[in-house]
Amino acid sequence: MKTVERSLADFCAGLAQDTPEPSPGSLAAFQSAAGASVASMAFRATSGEAHAAVAPFMAGRAEELDELRAQALELVERDGAVFAALTAAGDDPAALRTALWQALQVPFETAELALGALRITAVGANDADGAVRADCLVAGAALWSAVEGGAALVRANAEALERAGGEPAADGERLVDVLAELEAMRAEAAGLLGEVQCAAKAGGVA
Repeated sequence: MKTVERSLADFCAGLAQDTPEPSPGSLAAFQSAAGASVASMAFRATSGEAHAAVAPFMAGRAEELDELRAQALELVERDGAVFAALTAAGDDPAALRTALWQALQVPFETAELALGALRITAVGANDADGAVRADCLVAGAALWSAVEGGAALVRANAEALERAGGEPAADGERLVDVLAELEAMRAEAAGLLGEVQCAAKAGGVA
């Protein structure tokens, strides 16, 4: 059974077990999907005559978030698979380096995707109906958490890659670029969450 087809209870129980799937990276990817879903709902709820000026834009943003949700669910499956490959690599240096790069790439994509969804959420939160601005904040918090979770896993795999040896010069240059981009993403995500918080407060959310 695919991870995304499991019940939430089964998914949580699986996370508590010492098994490759579902993985912590799968959780970060699921947070991306869930956050995008909640923001999409809030934007679709901002409709009708009272919101005629912004409703078309909100509908378009909701569709963008729907696409990101689908991509995030794919990452839920991919992360579990690469974690299993990492476990299977054992002590083979070449296989381990390959598996570590794959294990690094998926949470990086998760953080990147969550940041994209958070950008849309931050823009749309200012136009959202006051009744759903708290929902925008819930979405924003989930997406920020996905960025942070993805970033933590990238850093952990980067450290493991450095310890694995092999091609330190080539790997080192790539890692510097990846980690620098990651920190920029984290900083942007924190700022965007602040924007969503401000929009929620303006809508009456304490």
